[in-house]
Amino acid sequence: MGMTKGRAGLLALLICLVGQPAAAQTELGTITGTVKDAQGAILPGVTATALNTATNVTTTTVTNGEGVYVLSALVNGTYRVTFTLASFAPVGREIEVRSGDRLRVDMTLQVGAMTEEVRVVAETPLLQTSTATRSQVIDQAKVESLPTSGRNAYALAYTVTGVTTQFTRESISARPFDNGGMDAISINGGVTRSNEFLLDGAPNASREGGAQGSLAFVPSPDAVQEVRVSTNTYDAQFGRTGGGVIAVSIRSGTNSLRGTGYYNHRGANLNSNLYENIVRGIPKEDLYHYNPGFTLGGPVRLPKYDGRNKTFFFYAFEGLKSGIPVSSGERAPTDLERVGDFSQSGATIYDPLNTVNGVPQPFPANRIPADRIDPVSRNLLAYMVSPNTTPDATLNNFFSGNNSRFDTYTSGILPRAAARKRR
Repeated sequence: MGMTKGRAGLLALLICLVGQPAAAQTELGTITGTVKDAQGAILPGVTATALNTATNVTTTTVTNGEGVYVLSALVNGTYRVTFTLASFAPVGREIEVRSGDRLRVDMTLQVGAMTEEVRVVAETPLLQTSTATRSQVIDQAKVESLPTSGRNAYALAYTVTGVTTQFTRESISARPFDNGGMDAISINGGVTRSNEFLLDGAPNASREGGAQGSLAFVPSPDAVQEVRVSTNTYDAQFGRTGGGVIAVSIRSGTNSLRGTGYYNHRGANLNSNLYENIVRGIPKEDLYHYNPGFTLGGPVRLPKYDGRNKTFFFYAFEGLKSGIPVSSGERAPTDLERVGDFSQSGATIYDPLNTVNGVPQPFPANRIPADRIDPVSRNLLAYMVSPNTTPDATLNNFFSGNNSRFDTYTSGILPRAAARKRR
């Protein structure tokens, strides 16, 4: 039987949602450790189960002959980790796993009945003894609350110890869907443009501009789960960088249907004129910055299919339409220069037709005769601006406050699917 286009599209959507995302190098976390009894003897065969409290997705493993267990490929979130073995009382801990974490949690089991209530202890290891990497995580609460003029979660990296930046006019250089302006970040004194930028574990640096630090995509902060900044001593999984690593992780859907909505508005009537314009008597340029967006995530619910505890989605949209005044200084020809008189310009003008031993000689008094000025050039001068300010140290005598415009709405679609139960 043939398949209609509508059914084919629905099937493609289901494949996108149900499929397990590739295990990125730095996005997923790991919990490992050793299980022993009260006398310190190792316990092989202990079942270790990590339950994601937001999605009820479980990951299970068994300790090996050395009593070691490894719960890997864990999406960031809070987990209830339990350990069970016949003739021992089950025990568990509630642990927060962040992107790229490698947590060591050793456990001791006491002899007891399997029917005893599981003891859950809320704990998150502060020291990661299983990795030498030094890093700091900016969690979702900070991503949502810390201000970023350009709404660029990557820019939060400069709140980390050892990170410095030379950002100027962040609302332009780091705004959404722009190149990010991250080539101005230095980590622990390292050279700028030498850092690596990751999005869900995949490289996110654009090479179109030829500069390390031009981001390929800047997600909305509302769609970001956390930002991890690794400053030095990286694991072997990291490469392509002579500086630090800034990794952003996107949020996933959970069993709860949740969303956010926002609209950022800036207009000329809410802003004063640029100081550079005021001192030169230049009127205020138009300014606008319209930034709407929303996110939505939850379980996949379809006719005859309930995705709770196994299949989830997350979607984010952000648009931007802006025009922001950007001041600039230029060199415009003066009234004297327009008629060929460069006697007050501070530059020597040479006559290519008057040479001595092949070397062109200056025009007398640094003035070009009127009959030597090309008619085409003379006509083009009518379309060139005239000076509007006193020359500065670089001899710029024309000041402009033209807008840097970004007038096209753009959307970002970030579908996410959680793993099915793994054993």
